[in-house]
Amino acid sequence: MRKLGIIIVLAVAVVSAPIFGQSRGGSPQPPKGAPTFIEEPIAEGKALIYIYSSVGYFDLTPLIFSKDGPITILPGGSYFPYLTDPGRVRIWIAANVSKDLIIDVLPGQAYYVRANLIIRLIGPTQIPETSIDLVPAKDAKTENEILYCKKIQ
Repeated sequence: MRKLGIIIVLAVAVVSAPIFGQSRGGSPQPPKGAPTFIEEPIAEGKALIYIYSSVGYFDLTPLIFSKDGPITILPGGSYFPYLTDPGRVRIWIAANVSKDLIIDVLPGQAYYVRANLIIRLIGPTQIPETSIDLVPAKDAKTENEILYCKKIQ
């Protein structure tokens, strides 16, 4: 009976290890191969906001909105180039919990916004949390951020 208990504990540890790793919000390992992110030209008189999700958990996919309505569905490991007029832009992420970000954008400039859905484990309960942050370009263009994200068409 004791052996069965040990086997069950080990099985639970193996199965739950990725879940607990995700709940701590750790960075994912970048995939092998070449980076997939491509910078795009910015149309004259416009600003470009790269909205990306560097991590994805379970089957939850957040929606991204602006004042004009839905922008995109943002699965983990993807990015969407959002072309907008200069001025104050409000972007928000919606899942079970919503958060927003307001950016004053300038024409001809590119901005990087990380929008993630993270699962926190509190006992047996999974609690989804959203985050949306303006990220400096030098920090966004790293292995664990936008470089290996795939563009949403």
